Amino acid sequence: MGFAKRKIRMSRKAKWTRFIPGLLLFSVLISCSHDYDSDTLDLGKYQWNMWPEMEVQTGPGELAVNEPSCGWDVLHRGMGNLVRIPAIQGEHFKPEEQSELIWFHCRHTLPELWAEREISLKFEGVSHEAEVYLNGELVGAFLEKDSPFTIDITDKVYYVRDNHLVVRVYDPNPGACGISGNILVVSTPPDQIPRN
Repeated sequence: MGFAKRKIRMSRKAKWTRFIPGLLLFSVLISCSHDYDSDTLDLGKYQWNMWPEMEVQTGPGELAVNEPSCGWDVLHRGMGNLVRIPAIQGEHFKPEEQSELIWFHCRHTLPELWAEREISLKFEGVSHEAEVYLNGELVGAFLEKDSPFTIDITDKVYYVRDNHLVVRVYDPNPGACGISGNILVVSTPPDQIPRN
């Protein structure tokens, strides 16, 4: 009799354990899903790579197409520390590891239903100067510390496949160098785009 009861208990456990792989898969899918509001994608919820550039490049106030010394492919695969923005270099690197130039990289996808919309990047602030690259192409720059700015990327984005957003930040104070506010991808439906 004891053996039969033990067998019944084990079969009940076996029934529940077969659901574990499905529950694990479901939790992974939920955690990796993109968090789209109807018109915005909050890049503050994404993982970013933060990497100090140790090789001398274009200095302050000089807008130029700069490439990371490690190369775009290596940067896109994940170089440096994983962070969430806002992120300042002094919070993530020891003083001897810091540089006046730092690269940030984030990979994200946009829904295909945004294809007919105007798409822009809305920065809350960067400390100090920023060059912004999308899929390896310079799309804009900003030279005023911690001020909000917006860049139109409508003709530069990919839909359904990965977009690589890279922000190159310069600050003469390495400890303060970084992205000081959030970044949003904002989509504007055609009927809400102002006409000139």
